[in-house]
Amino acid sequence: MNTKNLKPFDLELAKSGHPVCTRDGHKARILAYDVKNAEPLIVAVEIYDGTEQVYTYKLNGKFIDDNDSYEDDLIMAPVKHEGWVNIYKCVDNSVFVGNIIFQTYDEAKNTLETEGKVTYVATVKIEWEE
Repeated sequence: MNTKNLKPFDLELAKSGHPVCTRDGHKARILAYDVKNAEPLIVAVEIYDGTEQVYTYKLNGKFIDDNDSYEDDLIMAPVKHEGWVNIYKCVDNSVFVGNIIFQTYDEAKNTLETEGKVTYVATVKIEWEE
């Protein structure tokens, strides 16, 4: 998991189905968010052998202390995206990528930018995390 772009835990996003994980990358599922005790989140965290362990968390996703960060704290899991882009070559042999990311290969291939003096080179798949 790319740790550079970690998004802080957001309970409302988590309630709407956005994936959640621990800071060290373990998948997590919120089982309940309205338990009436000091730590109202009940969370199933996937551990190394593929099973889950149930823990309690604070509403802000903290495992222990509000002031420090721990590997067990909850964060918003990055979501993998994919799309298709067209690559073109100019008359001066410089290569550039089209400015639209398409959802499917066919959509990209059927929407070639042919204005100007460019030549279509290829349609390629790209992937990124947000």
